[in-house]
Amino acid sequence: MSSNVELVRSAYDAWNRRDVERLLEITDPEVAISPLVIGVTSAGPWQGHDGVRKLVADARDHWARFEIQCEKVLEVGERLVALVHVEAAARANGPTVTGNIAHLIELEDGLVTSFVAFRDRAAAVAAAQA
Repeated sequence: MSSNVELVRSAYDAWNRRDVERLLEITDPEVAISPLVIGVTSAGPWQGHDGVRKLVADARDHWARFEIQCEKVLEVGERLVALVHVEAAARANGPTVTGNIAHLIELEDGLVTSFVAFRDRAAAVAAAQA
C-alpha cells in the first residue's frame, strides 16, 4: 500500500472520529473540498483549514451519525479515487442516508489539496483520468 493510499485511509479514520486536528495535519492550508451534502443549510464547497473546521462542525451539528467506510482506493496517475460507503442519520427525525459513492482526491507534498465527491463512481474514475 502506497503512502498516499495510507494517508487517504487515515483521513477517513479521522473523519469518523471527528478528529479535526488530524484532518488539519493531512490537508493543505488551501485545500478545496466539494462534498455532496453535509449540512441542512450548506453543502460547500469549503476552502482551506477554516473550511475543514466548518465541514466537521456542520456534520456534527446536522447529523447524529455520519460515517464513511473506505472500501478501496484506486491510484489513477497522480490522483486517487476512494470508493466509499456512507451511512448517516440526521438529527431531529431527519433523513437517513446510505450509499456507495466516490471521492476524487489530489495530493501534493503529502497533503490533500483537493477533495471532490461523486455520486457515480465511474464518473469519479473518468474525472481522475482526464
